[in-house]
Amino acid sequence: MQADGEKGQTVGWASWALAFGLVGALGWVAPAHSQQAQAADTSSGQATVIELTQVGCQFLESENGTDHGIHPQSKADCEAFNDDTGEARLAEARVLKVPAGDYVFRVKNEGVPYDLGFWLRGDGLLNRARLPSVSGGGLGTGQTGDFAVSLEPGEYVYSCPLNPTLDYKLVVEGQGYSGRLARKVPVLADLPKKARGLSERCLRLSTAGARRGEARSNLVRLD
Repeated sequence: MQADGEKGQTVGWASWALAFGLVGALGWVAPAHSQQAQAADTSSGQATVIELTQVGCQFLESENGTDHGIHPQSKADCEAFNDDTGEARLAEARVLKVPAGDYVFRVKNEGVPYDLGFWLRGDGLLNRARLPSVSGGGLGTGQTGDFAVSLEPGEYVYSCPLNPTLDYKLVVEGQGYSGRLARKVPVLADLPKKARGLSERCLRLSTAGARRGEARSNLVRLD
């Protein structure tokens, strides 16, 4: 980690890539190997800075520092590359884990010949609606931008829609977070009484089944 007097503590990883644009409540609007993040203590009120480097069609750090050497001239070039290699790359990509708190994602455009952006949001429609998000664009070649956000416990993804990357995983840990199944319980309170009773019975059955067999596909845990 490197000290930064104005922005707090800087957290670096292997090498990272970034870019996002303006995001609506549920989507982007233009203007998952596991790694425990070495996050700085934010109890002093300072935000933790996470540095990301974006090259053609990817975030470097997210893919274990491997630069695939793609030199896109347009969004379509990245879309074609991701269609061919995305599934295998995502299986090897790092899952960033951090505690809940205040963060600044510092993103750099490293040699991509068009403007980039950055988009961090909840993973899936439910999480996207209830979890914080941050996005922005306009990062020209060689430029760096800061994206500040207060992260709550839950599962997120981040990517760049302008220089299309994979949807890399981010897990924010803290009180109230214990995996996908546990996070479904509070939602029941918002249902009508009859639907809530049925959902609670289904949830109890699902929970009992999960305890008998940890290999259930809908109970994958990232830790």
